[in-house]
Amino acid sequence: MSSLIPRRLTLCLMLAASTTMGCLSNDVDGTRSAIPHAALPELEVLSALVGRFAVTGETADGKLGALAPHYTGTFEGRWILHGNAVEVTTLGTGDNQGYQAKAIVSYDPQLAEFQSVAATSEGPGLSVRSKGTFDAATSTLTFERRHTSVDGSPVRVKFIHHFRSDGSFVLEMHSLLEEPALRSRYEHTPLP
Repeated sequence: MSSLIPRRLTLCLMLAASTTMGCLSNDVDGTRSAIPHAALPELEVLSALVGRFAVTGETADGKLGALAPHYTGTFEGRWILHGNAVEVTTLGTGDNQGYQAKAIVSYDPQLAEFQSVAATSEGPGLSVRSKGTFDAATSTLTFERRHTSVDGSPVRVKFIHHFRSDGSFVLEMHSLLEEPALRSRYEHTPLP
């Protein structure tokens, strides 16, 4: 019981500092299966990220721009914070064993934008917050991230999630500063 108090207090302080949601006292562990908040229908978009997926990916060849297979892994999204955000865990498999990424994705009604923050095993610290929009006509959730790489060079990347009616989705990563612009494409197929 006493071990939950610091976690709950930390959660309340983080939420009070960054949102208007207030202090949440239940669901500290984060599992939630239902669609969240009817008051924020934008959060329903994030339902497409909830579940377990097999991931295969390809990346652009720097010389020709051709896509070549390079990545296998798993992706798991789950509701956290009473359904106010989705926590995403990505794990590499096969040749990508050891790769890990964590992200938290939500919607900020005051800024009218989706937001994401992530950390990966490929670099130190958290990435910069990404800002996103949803296009209902094309079922795409698009984030843009701007930050500085480890070597000091500027980075601008666009992440486009193409959601499909069968529950699968494709994530494309585009460089906004380099050629070829399409850098990576990851197919996400639901697991049973």
